[in-house]
Amino acid sequence: MTVLYGYIFTWDGVQGEVEGKKALSEQFFSAVVALRQFKKIADRRGAHSTRWRRFLYESSHALLGEESGGLFDHVWTYKVHFRVNDATGTVIIAAPRYAITDAVVQAINVKLTPNVRRKLINVAELSDHLLSPQAQQFAITYYMADVPGYGSALSTISLHGDDIAAADFLTKERGDFTARQIGVRPLNQRSDCGRFGNTGQIQFRDENLEMLELFLSYTYGHGFYID
Repeated sequence: MTVLYGYIFTWDGVQGEVEGKKALSEQFFSAVVALRQFKKIADRRGAHSTRWRRFLYESSHALLGEESGGLFDHVWTYKVHFRVNDATGTVIIAAPRYAITDAVVQAINVKLTPNVRRKLINVAELSDHLLSPQAQQFAITYYMADVPGYGSALSTISLHGDDIAAADFLTKERGDFTARQIGVRPLNQRSDCGRFGNTGQIQFRDENLEMLELFLSYTYGHGFYID
């Protein structure tokens, strides 16, 4: 049970007569494998969704403040999760810490043309949609928002619960709030799909990959991405 921290990206694919005939995921992973810092991990059957790929990222410097414990050059390795959606061009890159994910994205964008670009979810509109009185497929379990209308003494609120939309005061006052981050779960599940921020960041557990994809598909289908 590992919590992963990452971002949603979009990628246009490699342009060219041969490359253009390949699936987007095939193009992307071929490009990643070609980078010397990445080593593919053979997934155990049933341990992860088959649509996700895992790599070891090798770094010449410690990303989490580790000490080498020796006098010679050291290589640090970190597990990274990737998902490429061939239909939408959406790429997810995530690791056990944001510092790892940031380093991985930087390494990819130094070599990869075109670069991966951050893709944003319109968290404010999405949260309003999920807080509306109409029946929804997902419940909000975490809600962080800016509250600019309440003076300088209060700037941000955060709420936790099984279904925050059931709180009358939030549904009535949400017009004064600007959602910054939300956590969601399917109504028929007790576990969260993940948490989603308005700058493209996501947090999720590796055992909930299917639920994460379900919510991202819902978000895409309802037009809540900002291109």
